[in-house]
Amino acid sequence: HPHLHVAVILNITPDHLDRHGTFAQYVDLKARAIEDADYALLNSRDPTVSALSTRAAGKVVWFDQHEPLPPMPLPGRHNMENALAAAAVGHIAGLSDDAINEAIRGFKGVEHRLELVGEWAGVRWYNDSKATNPDAGRVALSAFPGAPVILIAGGYGSGFDLREWVQDVLANTEAVILIGASAGELAEALRVHPKVIRADTLEQAVSIAAGMARQGSVVLLSPAYKSYDMFKDFEDRGNQFKELVRQRFAA
Repeated sequence: HPHLHVAVILNITPDHLDRHGTFAQYVDLKARAIEDADYALLNSRDPTVSALSTRAAGKVVWFDQHEPLPPMPLPGRHNMENALAAAAVGHIAGLSDDAINEAIRGFKGVEHRLELVGEWAGVRWYNDSKATNPDAGRVALSAFPGAPVILIAGGYGSGFDLREWVQDVLANTEAVILIGASAGELAEALRVHPKVIRADTLEQAVSIAAGMARQGSVVLLSPAYKSYDMFKDFEDRGNQFKELVRQRFAA
């Protein structure tokens, strides 16, 4: 594998195991990036990642401890962790704190990753279609503390451990609208949730969400599953969601 000047590992959660076999093999593959790097930037808050420090050949930098704290304009702890990692890389590259912070302050986010589609009548609509597994779905759920969240979830996939996702859904959502092949399995997993509704299509899910939302609500598409049952890929799913929302409100 190539020699890297800087290698960054943000976090590692079980995904793509159909390709990699076991979680341990998946972790091993990720760890190879830091075995030959001058700098290994790791997250001390992620136990799987911090355990990899022994594999690093070069200098280990715990990016989550970077100071000063960058002015990340987007919600969610994961966005702050991304900003800290970027700031730590900038620091190694010789950039000043001011230059780093100015760049982060102007960051608008990435498409399909907790992307704000728009706000209408005090309701914010977010496209997080890139959340193709429950761990990614959990990240979005923790980004809106205290807000009444209407979650649209479900899709293609199986074999996920749903326990932590279910706990986060119960703690952070007012209502859940389920779509896709996993809807039945998710309805069963969420049977103690007071408000779970199944929708046949994404269009129906958007319509149901619009009817339930009120001033201050967040409507969040964060499927926690892959998209292949109903869509070409996660981009197609996210783009269809944005189109449906904008058709409804931006007219």
